[in-house]
Amino acid sequence: MSLCKHLKGLAIPSSIIKKNHSIVLMAVCDAHYKFTLVDIGDSGSNSDGAVFANSRMGDAFAKMQLHIPDAESLPGSGTMYLYVLVGDDAFQLKQKLMKPYPREVLGIRERVFNYRLSRARRIIENTFGIVAARFRVFRRPIHARVEMVVNITKATVALHNYLMSEKAFESASKYCPAGFTETEGPGGTQLEGEWRSVVQRDQGLRDLTRAGSNNYSRSAKLVCEDFSNYFLSSAGQVP
Repeated sequence: MSLCKHLKGLAIPSSIIKKNHSIVLMAVCDAHYKFTLVDIGDSGSNSDGAVFANSRMGDAFAKMQLHIPDAESLPGSGTMYLYVLVGDDAFQLKQKLMKPYPREVLGIRERVFNYRLSRARRIIENTFGIVAARFRVFRRPIHARVEMVVNITKATVALHNYLMSEKAFESASKYCPAGFTETEGPGGTQLEGEWRSVVQRDQGLRDLTRAGSNNYSRSAKLVCEDFSNYFLSSAGQVP
């Protein structure tokens, strides 16, 4: 399952107008903390939904050009389930993009769904955390032109993927050793990854928190309900 996330960061002091600017790094990653799609460079002042909708990634997603696999059944179930991107409140619920239920409608069914979605979204949190912790250029605002910052970010994404691909080498284990990412503890508790202590005072990459629209289609709601039903079933539940 791929994961979607917005991060705002890379504040860029301008020599023309005396204020800082920020750009958005939007990314999709796989279950192994490797980026599979990135979109870099939109203005951090734009709304979250507008950034995704106006990006090449969002356009390809809307036109079904991302080669997302066809639906298939999950273990213990004969029902066909769509492959989806997993996002946070910054995104709009779509047929192939799941987001948490709003807090005002949280019954047990919705809480279980949100918990499972959160477990999946933790992968992208860790992916960004590894990059922010290992590449010191993101520790503070970058003093460079927008084009240069975009190129720097592209380079770090490529280097990150290379290092995560070469885990057989000793250098890779030093890049992302055991305990550096967040894991599940007893009873489903979340054990914080070491990267959080590394970046806690950094000022470079910042999370976007603006909520997206709650408007969605009937088909998107049905996909959400299908996953909710599976998570509550004996086959799909976790301890």
